[in-house]
Amino acid sequence: MISKLKKLFQRVEKHYTDPRLVELYDIENPWSDDSDFYVSIIDNNKKRILDIGCGTGVISIALAEKGHTVTALDPSFAMIDAAKQKKNASLVYWVVSPAQSYHDASLYDIAIMTGHTFQNLLTVTDVTSTLNMIYRQLSVGGKLIFESRNPLIDWHKKWSQLPERHITHNNESIVVTTDSVNTDGEYISFKHHYAIAHQTLTSESTLRFMNKEKIEDLLLSNSFQIETVYGDWDMSPYTNESKEMIFVAKK
Repeated sequence: MISKLKKLFQRVEKHYTDPRLVELYDIENPWSDDSDFYVSIIDNNKKRILDIGCGTGVISIALAEKGHTVTALDPSFAMIDAAKQKKNASLVYWVVSPAQSYHDASLYDIAIMTGHTFQNLLTVTDVTSTLNMIYRQLSVGGKLIFESRNPLIDWHKKWSQLPERHITHNNESIVVTTDSVNTDGEYISFKHHYAIAHQTLTSESTLRFMNKEKIEDLLLSNSFQIETVYGDWDMSPYTNESKEMIFVAKK
């Protein structure tokens, strides 16, 4: 299993790179409570915001529409291209780059990682390089806000029992199934299958599930101060039963 995961580490998920699947991203991930959280937690005073792993840019654009200056970063050309097609996309500065190697002369007031982007950082080097980059790009007192799923929840069981899903795109009915859910320590890997017309597209994913204490240690060892950890999008405190761990840290 470990050798298979190492191979997965080297591969960018098709779900983020294949334009046919990128077109389905917003359908599968519509605006929801987490989107409201990230837009509302940043007050209306104009901020300089770095959105890391911005995907199709929905939250980036919403923040820019509020008057913030937003730089949106993603390693996928297909994701950024989809983002640029949206209304008011011109309000955002789009960058195709891995978070680990990003560098900008600008300093930011707030950095965000939404959509469980943090869990795509699969190695200690990836996490440390990303946190170092964010710390370097934040102004003094700047904040980092991101979330990770709570590993105390049995995600393997939940995802192994996911029912068949049906979505519609361009008047086509698409059947989505999930299988091959495997756990190896902190890692869960799985496959999404998309039955479209006469073909099936498959995207393989691996996510890392670090516990709260380990993430806090990584933040502290990379010079961040931890302000709070929420357990849900309504800003309720974290408990062991919380599905989310939502971190707010400060430089």
